[in-house]
Amino acid sequence: MLIPQTGHTLPVESVSFSPDGRTIASGSNDKTVILWDAETGEMRRKLEGHTGSVYSVSFSPDGRTIASGSNDNTVILWDAETGEMRRKLEGHTDLVNSVSFSPDGRTIASGSDDETVILWDAETGEMRRKLKGHAGLVTSVSFSPDGRTIASGSSDGTVRLWDVATGREIATFISFDSGQDWLVITPEGYYNASPNGDRFVRWLVGNRLYPAEKFSNQFKRPDIVAKALRGEKVP
Repeated sequence: MLIPQTGHTLPVESVSFSPDGRTIASGSNDKTVILWDAETGEMRRKLEGHTGSVYSVSFSPDGRTIASGSNDNTVILWDAETGEMRRKLEGHTDLVNSVSFSPDGRTIASGSDDETVILWDAETGEMRRKLKGHAGLVTSVSFSPDGRTIASGSSDGTVRLWDVATGREIATFISFDSGQDWLVITPEGYYNASPNGDRFVRWLVGNRLYPAEKFSNQFKRPDIVAKALRGEKVP
């Protein structure tokens, strides 16, 4: 029989395993993070410091630090062993939905209702870059395995890829209501699409809109899009 844990007093928004699998962190609307022993179910510590609901928790790759994002607009870094608050990262102007460590543990990405992604130095807490481009709440962020790229998901219906080193937007992924059609487009306008995805593309030249086929020979370039997604230079 499964017996639910009862340490939180309000709904739990996020959970995360430590890299060694021995600890579970949970973030809740009760404004706390709880650390649980994954083997015994014992509640080890309750981390208090946020003044709003905790929407996201994430362990650093070495398991020594926990990042938590909250609707108090902050990210807090905690010592996973002692529960001590190390730093409070302030820079978002609305609630933080998602936090993620880079694979090397040196960078933290946070996504917010303020429609931005912020990259933080995990050691100093310094804000490195604020990534702007979404037209809706940023609900999720994740690093690529090599740490060179960040994917962000938004209520604007898109997934965007960003270059970590420069903050440059690499490409935007879009799906459509049909459930079958998709489009990926670079900031330079090069795109690839499903067979019927072209019908969603319009080009604004001056004050006139043109259908996709007007410029498809020039801009429908799956080869260039593939280069961009590999991190290669786009002409």
